[in-house]
Amino acid sequence: MAPKRIAILKCGTLSAEAREKYTDYYNLFKMLLESAAERMNCPGCIETFCFDPREDTNWPVLDEIDAVLITGSTSSTFDSEPWITQVNDFVKTILAQDRVRLIGVCFGHQITARAIEGIGAVGRNVRGWELGVTNIDLTERGKEVFERDTLAIQQVHRDEVLYAPRGVEILGSSPKCAIQSMYIPNKLFTVQGHPEIKDDIISELVHSRYEDNIISEEEFNEAISREGCEHHGEVIGELFIKFLTQ
Repeated sequence: MAPKRIAILKCGTLSAEAREKYTDYYNLFKMLLESAAERMNCPGCIETFCFDPREDTNWPVLDEIDAVLITGSTSSTFDSEPWITQVNDFVKTILAQDRVRLIGVCFGHQITARAIEGIGAVGRNVRGWELGVTNIDLTERGKEVFERDTLAIQQVHRDEVLYAPRGVEILGSSPKCAIQSMYIPNKLFTVQGHPEIKDDIISELVHSRYEDNIISEEEFNEAISREGCEHHGEVIGELFIKFLTQ
């Protein structure tokens, strides 16, 4: 069987410290997916390439790919930057057909909701930042899709999907964020959290945001208290592979 060809839309930039170790978001997702494929005994079942919508102009051609994965970003999905509008329109094009599948992570999760419902479906979270390892309350459908009763995932966000878009299944929530994951079988799979991000990246982000007065002392202490807690990033990587290949 030919490998599934995955276009990874790199919508964000890692910090200088993280870039030295991990290069960029594309590489983090490449590692997440390829290591998951190895564990699932299907090495070579996917093939990835990078597209940066902030800089590149030759957008992926849907006839030439099998799926699109949209990464996180420091930009908001409701910002007016032209590239964000272009990503939104691209997602609409993906959702209007039935072959190419869509994975969205953080910004990618939110831009999917915007593409379905419009810009009013996304916004700033009035409850503030959600940071560090976070337990997700799975719906019954979420337990089926994630193949477990409990789920924990790294989080770094203060924007959110404000309400459930039409036609999607909601897989989970948290006290700070009601829409943690969206799903349509064989079509889309999104998560608000970051299965790809390593613990040291989260730690650096939390410390730098606190030092820059971006997050409060309460948010900082809450995130630090969960440093080193188990999370299911690798499990989600495997579920992404299952979604892409089955």
